Amino acid sequence: KNHETELKYEKDIFDKKLLDRFKNLEGKKGIAKTEKFSRNLLPPFPFDLTSLQREAYRLFGINPSRTLQLAQNLYLAGLISYPRTSSQKIPLAIQPEKILKKLAENFSEVKFVTRTKPVEGKKSDPAHPSIMPTGEFSSLNKEEEKIYSLIVKRFISCFCSDAEIEDKKIIFLTDKENLKFYAKGLEIKKKGWLEVYPLTMQEKEIETIEGKKEI
Repeated sequence: KNHETELKYEKDIFDKKLLDRFKNLEGKKGIAKTEKFSRNLLPPFPFDLTSLQREAYRLFGINPSRTLQLAQNLYLAGLISYPRTSSQKIPLAIQPEKILKKLAENFSEVKFVTRTKPVEGKKSDPAHPSIMPTGEFSSLNKEEEKIYSLIVKRFISCFCSDAEIEDKKIIFLTDKENLKFYAKGLEIKKKGWLEVYPLTMQEKEIETIEGKKEI
């Protein structure tokens, strides 16, 4: 059975004269090989104020000043730690396992926790930890709920396993013309923290192709 895979030329073409090299390529033969690369994708670092504002805008279109205002509301309600922080640390002194246990009552995503020590960034703030939930709950409006859930899920994801990704690349080199084409694919082998935090990775399945093939 014949399978078709869409290939792209290795470079963008801006010169019309070069297009002549691509005429009558159909049926031409060449050699194909498939390369596979596995990689682990770490969970994102805990929120500092800047990264919270960036993600709130990316996901919900909430501007930075409004995000700070909403986070301040959550802080005053006792639901999160102090938001004006540059820290990417989750101190073990705050007993995060107790916070996770409380969060599990309302967030089923806690079941994906595998790490006892969280993933952290390099930035620290001597006065405050990263932005994190306290484990307490109260009624919230829609905007507050969005920011609160985002902070909770970011916190939970720091305790989850890496995502495991397989990148695949097909390289096809024509025999006579010596033209190189390629196709790229991506497969999530293990979701890990991607089960928890809202980051979309577009999977693209491509078959493994080896040996003599034709266009």
